Amino acid sequence: MRFFMRRSVIILAATVVVALACRNPGEPSARSTPIVYVRNQTNRMGEDELYLTNEDGSVKRPLVTQLGYKLRPTWSPDGRRVAFSDESHIFIVNADGSGLKQLTSGTGQRSGPAWSRDGSRLAFVNAGGLAVIDTDGANFRLLPNTEGTYTGGPSWSPDGYLVFARVFPKNGIWRVRADGTDLKQLTSGVCNELNPRWSPDGLRLAIQTSCGLVIADASGLNRRQLTTSSVDASPSWAPDGRRIVFHRSGTTFLELRIVNLEDGSTTQVARTGPIEWQPDWNQVP
Repeated sequence: MRFFMRRSVIILAATVVVALACRNPGEPSARSTPIVYVRNQTNRMGEDELYLTNEDGSVKRPLVTQLGYKLRPTWSPDGRRVAFSDESHIFIVNADGSGLKQLTSGTGQRSGPAWSRDGSRLAFVNAGGLAVIDTDGANFRLLPNTEGTYTGGPSWSPDGYLVFARVFPKNGIWRVRADGTDLKQLTSGVCNELNPRWSPDGLRLAIQTSCGLVIADASGLNRRQLTTSSVDASPSWAPDGRRIVFHRSGTTFLELRIVNLEDGSTTQVARTGPIEWQPDWNQVP
């Protein structure tokens, strides 16, 4: 009897281990949570796909292979969906590639979706201002006081603030509540600033600038230079907050790279095509 009970416990434990190993919402394993990015094999405009990779590039798989413009993919907080734009509309898709859904309608340019931390809403750039929509496509609304010329999309903090970059009416990084109130300019550096991204704990910002990548505290101060190349772009934090993935432009290619915040070293994510860019790191460990 004891033998059978012990055997049952072993089988149950093994089942739990297997279940946990298979749980990974975004799939590519081998060392890390997955990174979603835009891939273009032909180097022709409008022939983009969405792909997933692990951090060294050894495991990759397609997410959305229907060719067309695809920009700024971003993971949902639970790691089970990805939002992206095609320059005209905002879409979401499940992490296994199923359930592709268009959320917006009408005309105009829309880009740079960002998930609220509870996963119920998306904020994005809508024809020169910020807008918010529920993830079922309901309750589309424009945010007041956010008109301007944008560079990249917003990023949503744990305490409900949106941070974004714009070059008009004043160049720099700005912060605003999701209802359009409490608008405040955080930075106005010498270098043009784009694509700010909150760290997982909401205490720091990663910022793309025309002078390289920098990190700063939540107020935009205490800045630290990470890279010095103007071709480094689209920073996205690792779940542990110790690394940042970004893309680097070359003469004939775009590639993904990861910078270690402790020592400043960078490593390349193995590339399988000429254009791999605009990465976003799944925040679910």
